[in-house]
Amino acid sequence: MIQKKSFVGTVISGETKQGVKTTNFFTYLRSQFVALTATASDFALTIFLKEIIGIWYLSAVGFGAAVGALVAFWLNRNWVFKSKRNSVRIQAFRYAVVAAGSWVLNTGGVYLLTESLDISYLYSKIIVSILIGLSYNYILAKRFVFV
Repeated sequence: MIQKKSFVGTVISGETKQGVKTTNFFTYLRSQFVALTATASDFALTIFLKEIIGIWYLSAVGFGAAVGALVAFWLNRNWVFKSKRNSVRIQAFRYAVVAAGSWVLNTGGVYLLTESLDISYLYSKIIVSILIGLSYNYILAKRFVFV
């Protein structure tokens, strides 16, 4: 057996002493980094469109989410999951289905929170983005899109 030292423990044949697969751990960490990168591009465009250009906050949220989805697809496919088993066309279609659901949940969630709680669209977007990212996006990307 090959042993390597890493910050998560001694790796023996891809598993730590505790039996947790390190590849899953690092895949999760990479996916969270991608989520932060995609979210940053999403928020930057949303704020730019709303605050600088002056378009309606919900339109800005929709455009920002679309750009964030494109960033996330490319990085997830090529870096996080390194998924080349299925063609990019199949993965893009599956991702579009997941992204459409995410877009509806994000845009609808921001609208509901902003209008019902009378809070800033940015606070609503932060709350909704975290909830959707942790409960929906990663799970479907891993188990449906990039399998």
